[in-house]
Amino acid sequence: MRRFWLPLATLNFLLKHGKFTYMNHPYNKQKTRAVWDYDIKTADFSDPWVMRWYLSRRINYADWRGLRKADIKKHLEHLDVESGIKKLLQIVINKKFKKSSCGSTSYHKKICKQHLNLITEKVFKLYNRADPKALIDMLHLEENCINQLLAITKRVSKNLGVGLDHAHLAARALEASERLNEIKPFIDKKVNIKKLQSEIENLFSSSGKKYLSNLLV
Repeated sequence: MRRFWLPLATLNFLLKHGKFTYMNHPYNKQKTRAVWDYDIKTADFSDPWVMRWYLSRRINYADWRGLRKADIKKHLEHLDVESGIKKLLQIVINKKFKKSSCGSTSYHKKICKQHLNLITEKVFKLYNRADPKALIDMLHLEENCINQLLAITKRVSKNLGVGLDHAHLAARALEASERLNEIKPFIDKKVNIKKLQSEIENLFSSSGKKYLSNLLV
């Protein structure tokens, strides 16, 4: 079915002058930096297409605060977001993970202050390219526990002078873990790849859930 698109100025004019029915949905009242080109005060969130467009846009912009778990769960399959984000949200919302603890992966070494620049480099590569080698290097350098992973994101964000979203970092880690077979020569032969993938999923899913628990409703 072909959709009819209105020019932005026309759409905003009609919304402003009440040609569409005002919908009393929480999202109509939420302010978001992710949607700057449409007036969503009168958007009809009972329309699945509108809901999926809105959720996808906010998630891709890492604008999580106030999004409803029930809406994400209902529409997740149809959202236009990356595979790692979908996997993370499936785990977080359905609570399919084990509680993680410090040093839970096969790679474990406490970070020193002088390693911050190196950690920043690895996190940046992981965040931008879901680089499996950067993931392994990062885990080898850092003490792996939930609070520490959240702290890494904050430290690296400050070091880079840019905002990194922890949920998106966790999602990239899940994507990278699925590509570990690409870097077998860099992984100790004694390490079981499938087990390591499971440990990484558990670690980052737990960390991602802790981060999102304060943002989603």
